[in-house]
Amino acid sequence: MTMITRIPSLMVVPPSSPARTVMEFVALAKSMPGKLNYGSGGAGSLAHLSGEAFRLAAVIDYLHVPYKMGRPINKRDCSNKNHGEVHGSRSPGAMKRGS
Repeated sequence: MTMITRIPSLMVVPPSSPARTVMEFVALAKSMPGKLNYGSGGAGSLAHLSGEAFRLAAVIDYLHVPYKMGRPINKRDCSNKNHGEVHGSRSPGAMKRGS
């Protein structure tokens, strides 16, 4: 087994979130186990697996909300249903939106 590529992932939270840093997000998640959600492009997607790897590494408990593969997660979804999103490397829209 060998690594053949590296693909960065991006965590995005809605503007209404009290978390402004990764450490603040981890603290928030630890204070509310099982009550935070995050969305991705679908079960088994790179974003889903990245979110699960982050969950395990940070020792936090949050719920994955899968969307149909390839469907862009929009600001409304993030604000109303999810406390965060995990994106692959093609996430400039989320960064420009400020979500």
